[in-house]
Amino acid sequence: DINNNTSKGNIENAHNNTIWTIIILKDTNILVSGSSDFKIKFWNIDTLKQESNEIDNKSQVLVIIQYDNNTIIAGSHDRSINYYSIDGKDLKWKIDTDHKEYIFRFLLLKYDNNDILISGSGDSKIKIWDNKNRMIIKTLETHTNTVDSIIQLSCDKNRLVSADRHGNIIFWDINDNFKLIKFIKRSDYFTENNNNHYIMSLFELKVNKILISTSEISTLTFWNLNNYGIIRNIKLNGGIICLIGLENEEEIIFNINKSEIVIWK
Repeated sequence: DINNNTSKGNIENAHNNTIWTIIILKDTNILVSGSSDFKIKFWNIDTLKQESNEIDNKSQVLVIIQYDNNTIIAGSHDRSINYYSIDGKDLKWKIDTDHKEYIFRFLLLKYDNNDILISGSGDSKIKIWDNKNRMIIKTLETHTNTVDSIIQLSCDKNRLVSADRHGNIIFWDINDNFKLIKFIKRSDYFTENNNNHYIMSLFELKVNKILISTSEISTLTFWNLNNYGIIRNIKLNGGIICLIGLENEEEIIFNINKSEIVIWK
């Protein structure tokens, strides 16, 4: 329960190293996790047990996104983009990118009637890719540190939101060639003298038009998407790297203390 800080269930020691990314496969009860142990694992949310398929990525897995019903895309510490079959049997294709640092976040969307893959990196850059031809369309260079999160809002699909490890949150206009709309600096909303206020993940509560940001210093921040103001902060006992929610928005899933997966109802 979010208000009472209680969990539905935990998967302890899910990986042998830090879990950087978790997703839920569309129209399934399968959770996918990626870790610094090079592994991509599949979990049944109802039983909290691991499925039989497992992928060895040959590099630290920092981000996973589902491409279609049969394929996931993994971003790696070696700056590559890897397309895997969900059954774990095939590496369909691999892109060695020109990012200067590791790839930390992905987003898929439609732009000019094309399938677009957006990548965020430790080099502070966001790259816009034509996913079909796997060619770069545009590079966004406004962030000042590792881009840890990128989402497209559901309440306004023209808005893209990204966040970095300096605590900056940026809103972009997708239809206006990704023009910058709003730049929220860490100093605008965070007053504690702590340089480790990384924003590690963003998640939208669609019905309420609320944005949630997670912090390395154990804070969930709830934002009003109409006026960009803060609604509330929730402090937890451990750093939060990634946060996702179920389709009905009745449960959110996040990792805490690096290797533990927590489900909140």
